[in-house]
Amino acid sequence: MRTSTSSIPAVAPPPPRGERAGQMWQQLRRNRLSLAGSAIVLSLVVVALAGPHLGLPSPVRLNIPQRFFPPGAGHWFGTDQLGRDVLSRVVHGARVSLMASLLTMLGAGLPGVLLGIVAGVSSPRISGAIMRVMDLMMSFPPLLLAVAVAAALGSGTRSIIIALSVVYFPRIVRVTRGVALSVIAQEYIVAAEALGSPRWRLILRTIMPNCLSVVVVQLSLYFAEVLLAEASLSFLGLGEPPPTPTWGNILQDSQKYIRNAPWISIFPGCAIAVSVLGLNLFGDAVRDAMDPRLRT
Repeated sequence: MRTSTSSIPAVAPPPPRGERAGQMWQQLRRNRLSLAGSAIVLSLVVVALAGPHLGLPSPVRLNIPQRFFPPGAGHWFGTDQLGRDVLSRVVHGARVSLMASLLTMLGAGLPGVLLGIVAGVSSPRISGAIMRVMDLMMSFPPLLLAVAVAAALGSGTRSIIIALSVVYFPRIVRVTRGVALSVIAQEYIVAAEALGSPRWRLILRTIMPNCLSVVVVQLSLYFAEVLLAEASLSFLGLGEPPPTPTWGNILQDSQKYIRNAPWISIFPGCAIAVSVLGLNLFGDAVRDAMDPRLRT
């Protein structure tokens, strides 16, 4: 029995890219906190990239006669116990922390998304085997697992990136698999399969794009957690060894002088707090821009 083409409901074409971008911008303008978070993240990136060209003193050069200078015109954030400019060290520390967080998200996100989609579209046996391994990795406390991996690899930013990638990899796999399963259960996917559409085409053109829009939002929210975890591991002595400045090892060095020279720890601590706040608000902005349910 043939079905009349007039009985098939027409599918509205997606809006043009320009119109879609305009909708995202209008959605962002409604949430001023999201705009503030985006501004903070943009400022952090600009400061981290332009740090060597700002004319600041060397973050590692010793200047013993100027040790423990309070914040003032010559040194806006003061100097530390070795006479090093705290502002310069905080700016250069931002480069290390942001780069480590970005590489961690790439190292955990790319394979995590791919494996999560594989687990979502595979047979129950393969999917179950993948998720049991992920459950085993997630059974360890995150910070303890990161410390164990970083300690086994030795101190340094590379070790922290690998350790945090191991911690966040199973989380991303689990999130992506859940999204993939929800997409596969949609009626248009079932209808496309019933009409004989190839499985690989559905995965590449429909399932994966729909998964990415949700997973990218989750990754943007994880970014703040990774930055805080990187600072924590550096504080424990597992990051870059001195004299290379990171926010974590600056705080570690300054804890002995917090009563007599509190500015050494206040400014890197504020940098971490503002960065985490901005990244969380930026995650909300990404969600507002990419979630179609909010574009009403």
